[in-house]
Amino acid sequence: MSKILGFMLLVSVGFEASASRKIIYGEDNRSDITTTSLKTVKNFATGIAGRVKNYRVEKNDKLFTLLNVRNLSHPTKARLCKDEQFANQPSTTDCTGFLIAEDLFVTAGHCATELDTIAEDEKTPECSTHSWMFDYSTDLNGKISLKNVDAKKLVGCKKVIYAEFSSKVDFAIIQLDRKLPGRHFFELDANPIQENDDIFVMGHPSGLPLKIATDAKVFSTHDNYFSTNLDTFGGNSGSPVFNARTSEVVGVLSRGDIDYVMDEYEGESCRRVNRCDSSRENCIEDHPGIDGEHVTHIELVKERLKRLKHL
Repeated sequence: MSKILGFMLLVSVGFEASASRKIIYGEDNRSDITTTSLKTVKNFATGIAGRVKNYRVEKNDKLFTLLNVRNLSHPTKARLCKDEQFANQPSTTDCTGFLIAEDLFVTAGHCATELDTIAEDEKTPECSTHSWMFDYSTDLNGKISLKNVDAKKLVGCKKVIYAEFSSKVDFAIIQLDRKLPGRHFFELDANPIQENDDIFVMGHPSGLPLKIATDAKVFSTHDNYFSTNLDTFGGNSGSPVFNARTSEVVGVLSRGDIDYVMDEYEGESCRRVNRCDSSRENCIEDHPGIDGEHVTHIELVKERLKRLKHL
């Protein structure tokens, strides 16, 4: 998914985000957010955004158009084989984040600062060169247009309140450049996650329109993160991970295993989704330095917010 930290290899999977690797465990549980019948989840979608580069945004009065939009199968993106799921959807974002107040936003640390860095109360290069796009999702017919979009759906980063990106900690708290009343603000779970707890995630895998991935479990817990079999990819970095029982946020998606493997389709070289079984056995390709998809404990975010008196 996002960047692979420290002991892991920093890679790019072939699309413009230098995100780390992710993977499918068992069945592919990703689906477009518009296909869900759960009203609660559809409301959640209003509080989730994907990160876009400012130079790709062309503004015109009260509208904006995203430039150089290409599908996930394009050679400059993941070069996904055209018979793979979502191959014909646009890949435009490179991180995910979510609202916790009208102008407070949480994402992965590597979406806000550099490796082995702590940023506090500053406008980092990552902050100043990117914006966050809300409501980036397909319609009921699976279609989406990124031309002449309501400018209210795009918001800038005013400053990084706190960001930490290392091999052990990976989260950021951002102040947006304006308040966003009417959108969903997420509850941060008061109860630590446990092994075998059921979880799900919402975000932008490989820069795709908003997806939900369900039917996942916690493999193991560690001091600063927990390991899971979530179906997540580069672009999911910063995604909110939920306790399936309470629907509260229990973590921030940080990094994971290998996303794609080389193959061919109709005589052309392309990438396919890497797959393991639900226990992370029998992977097509396996990264020896990581044990599933890693999620930063939300307790780290809550502790920092309390120190900053934002909670």
